[in-house]
Amino acid sequence: MVSGRECTRSTIESSMGYITQPWPITSLCAFGLCLFPFVYFLSYAPMVLVCEGPDIFGDPYDMFYLERVEIPGYRSVDWLIDNTPLRKPLFVWADFWGVGNYFELEHWDRTH
Repeated sequence: MVSGRECTRSTIESSMGYITQPWPITSLCAFGLCLFPFVYFLSYAPMVLVCEGPDIFGDPYDMFYLERVEIPGYRSVDWLIDNTPLRKPLFVWADFWGVGNYFELEHWDRTH
């Protein structure tokens, strides 16, 4: 019981220590900035599948006979694959999406 004050939901919640304010915009922006790199790196394999992957009704290995199109927005991920230990996790992620062989072929082409 709150004595001497009006007993409303907000006074009860504030006296119990609950935070009733929404997230400030700076917290949302910081969360978005922290989440962006993960979404960016993990979107590379699905993007390759969409841009160069197999035809839905065709042969799943057609992608190796197509002319390869470079995706300029993901050059930094290519650099990470070529120069850091993130190669193995990104190859596993690409295998999950069915484009692991494409990633390995592209990596070999860039490094040889």
